[in-house]
Amino acid sequence: MKLWRKGIPFAVTTLVACLSCAAWASPPSSGAYVTDHANVWVQDQVGDKVGTVNMIMCIISSMRADAMVNHGPYVALIDENKCQGRGDTSKSTSNNAGASNATNYMFSVINATQASTDDPLIIKAWLHEEQEDNGSTQKSMIYAYVSASAAPSATNPNGLFQMYFCGEDTASPGTCVFKGSLQSDGNGLSFFNHEVRNGVQDTKLTLQNNPAQDSGLGRVSGVDMQGNTAVPFNYAFAYNASNFLRTDGSSPVCFDRDHTHGDISTWSYGTYNSD
Repeated sequence: MKLWRKGIPFAVTTLVACLSCAAWASPPSSGAYVTDHANVWVQDQVGDKVGTVNMIMCIISSMRADAMVNHGPYVALIDENKCQGRGDTSKSTSNNAGASNATNYMFSVINATQASTDDPLIIKAWLHEEQEDNGSTQKSMIYAYVSASAAPSATNPNGLFQMYFCGEDTASPGTCVFKGSLQSDGNGLSFFNHEVRNGVQDTKLTLQNNPAQDSGLGRVSGVDMQGNTAVPFNYAFAYNASNFLRTDGSSPVCFDRDHTHGDISTWSYGTYNSD
């Protein structure tokens, strides 16, 4: 969903300091400054949770298990930056510019098997993840199991599959600090995640969309941590090509999906050489 995120504007002190500069450098007409892709988001609880599902599906797709069926275990390097922009924006600190366009690989070992063309594709994956949290690096081992019975099609654009996952903190193996499931069936997507890292957090999401994926509806509920306080949430939402609507049952909010109407501010930015 092409929604917009309001974030931290440029530092005013930086702007004031540059007012005395003798000359401004002209923007480059080619190179990374022109070709780098900029991602934009809306900081909205519903959009964040839907984005988490998008990120997981991006990671699954990046494994390319369909190309390695019955070839034994293999190593895949998954560029997290390509999928991170589709994830929970509350956990992201960039709008992809300069360095954030660089690759950031997640190391994974994957084994894809299929007994016959009539049997489901079974994917077993072990993924090494590192995340920065308050100045420290959290390392996790994610175990994933996927059973896919149908490839993406015009009727089922996400295919038909079931996925189960567990993430262990490498400092204390044997315990899932987060675990859940993601399923795509004839009705749409359903997602559940239970996390005990930094307090107990739960997310349950269902999404129904049409085959063209330009409209749909769903519900997301659960508990988030705000500081040391557990805060429940429960939203229904719907969208089409023009608008995105969400409501908690009493206060509906409608977003315009046309980016030309967006109120944009800078979350972060990159710097480039003049050449």
